[in-house]
Amino acid sequence: MTTMLRRLWHSEKGIGTLEIIIIIAVLVLVAFAFRQWILEWVTGLFSDTDTTINNIQNDAPPRGLFP
Repeated sequence: MTTMLRRLWHSEKGIGTLEIIIIIAVLVLVAFAFRQWILEWVTGLFSDTDTTINNIQNDAPPRGLFP
């Protein structure tokens, strides 16, 4: 039993998969910790974009581009 545990401990099979799982877990934890800030930031981006689009639609088109 101890030799099997030693082989399992020293085996490097699946290390790449484990690293990816750990990276994803850390990203999820960071996103969870900063979720309120992330939501406010994304909401602000969409709000700014909406304001910019409305300003472009309400202003006169630039000269020379439209007949």
